[in-house]
Amino acid sequence: MRRRIKRMESNVRKTRLTPRAVVGYMVNKTGLSKVELSKRLGKSATYINRYTTDGSIPSLNNLEIIAAECGYEIHLVGHDEDILVVSK
Repeated sequence: MRRRIKRMESNVRKTRLTPRAVVGYMVNKTGLSKVELSKRLGKSATYINRYTTDGSIPSLNNLEIIAAECGYEIHLVGHDEDILVVSK
């Protein structure tokens, strides 16, 4: 039997995206170019492009690092818990 997950009500917009799409979404929201964001992360100029157009899927660790630089957090929500994913 599936348990129903009790979610906290909020005014936050909920969106479902693939890992690849979420990187592109975050980059667009920052207003930075892919090259600028890559450089801020200390990576090669093509680092972000690899995840948005080349079909590579970021690891959870890399996704969290990119999210943090873009001003986002990654949470796992379920079983009456909200767990913040951190890379360190």
